[in-house]
Amino acid sequence: MKRITHPKTISFLIPTRKRIKYLCKALNSMIVNVKNIKQVEVLIRIDNDDEESKEFWKVTNDNQFTAKYKNELDIKIIVGGRGDGFPDLCIYWNELSRIAIGKWVNFWTDDVLMRTKDYDVILDAINDDKVLLPHCNKERPWSYPFVPTQFIACVNFTTGIQDAYWNIVAIELGIIQNVSINVIHNDHPPGETTDEYWDSLEMVMGKDDPRWWDWGNSTPPPTAVRQIKARDEMIFKIKKFLKN
Repeated sequence: MKRITHPKTISFLIPTRKRIKYLCKALNSMIVNVKNIKQVEVLIRIDNDDEESKEFWKVTNDNQFTAKYKNELDIKIIVGGRGDGFPDLCIYWNELSRIAIGKWVNFWTDDVLMRTKDYDVILDAINDDKVLLPHCNKERPWSYPFVPTQFIACVNFTTGIQDAYWNIVAIELGIIQNVSINVIHNDHPPGETTDEYWDSLEMVMGKDDPRWWDWGNSTPPPTAVRQIKARDEMIFKIKKFLKN
């Protein structure tokens, strides 16, 4: 496998909609815990009808709060079409992952906080030939993995619910590794995505069993069939890439 030099250590991919308070807390957690701020890239994806977020991210002379974040972090704002919210996270992450320049990408959300000091130093010291699993306060062992950007380029797409999906692919390839980085996934505010909403989703999204593609004698729904096919294609491409 050829080594590639990246201008940044980590690219955080964050789709968001009208949750400025949560997003700024997430960004602040990245700032206060990083060793070298120049090694962090943040790609934020907002909807084209989200006037609240678009207005907030306009840097003007009287918006010192916004300017502060843009001066301290390499932040890029990508505006795209309105999707279907949580179910379309994979689409938003796809858009962002294709332009990420970090050694690692993380499929972050606006309600996740970084809790480990010098996380960039930890990531920079690890070879980008494995998928890294941080410790998350939620009881989901696949949450918020750090994925080598070169894997993204190799498969030329990402699919499914990203944290669970990459965990599955990495397990199949034997390239999964725990990393000493802690993250906190905040509880969702009333009226937004809740654990009850998560529990109501189809099994194809992952949930309790990270090997969710094993349907036994049952016929998987069309969504699962597409994801299983995509998973197999990802495994084939990454395996081939690692051998080169």
